[in-house]
Amino acid sequence: MSNWKNPNNWTSKNCLNWSKEYFKEKLIGLNVEHEGIKVKISDLTRCTGDADLNQRKGKFIPIIDLVIELSWCGTTSDDTEVTGKINVPELQGTEGGYEFKVTVDDETSDKELIKDVILTHLTPLIAE
Repeated sequence: MSNWKNPNNWTSKNCLNWSKEYFKEKLIGLNVEHEGIKVKISDLTRCTGDADLNQRKGKFIPIIDLVIELSWCGTTSDDTEVTGKINVPELQGTEGGYEFKVTVDDETSDKELIKDVILTHLTPLIAE
């Protein structure tokens, strides 16, 4: 058991469960609409890796190295329903520079526009 009130020792707290709840609260329901295309984050399907908060001599040291996967659903401008995933393979403690991999279930050329809307308009909101 760590003692967070003793600043002279190294203490560590696993924050993975907190991170999962945080991402669920902040990301599920996030949506965009652009030129008749609507997309919404529907679920956090994966959140694995390390999310630790360490303390040494009164200084807090966050260690974040996560992989997250989000499910999304949406409609094209002709009201075709589309689903897929957004993968963030390396979510680290440094700000920005996140890589987003967007996949579309049952991918066809007419659904390619929804992928562009996600990359252009939704992923910047996720990165915030």
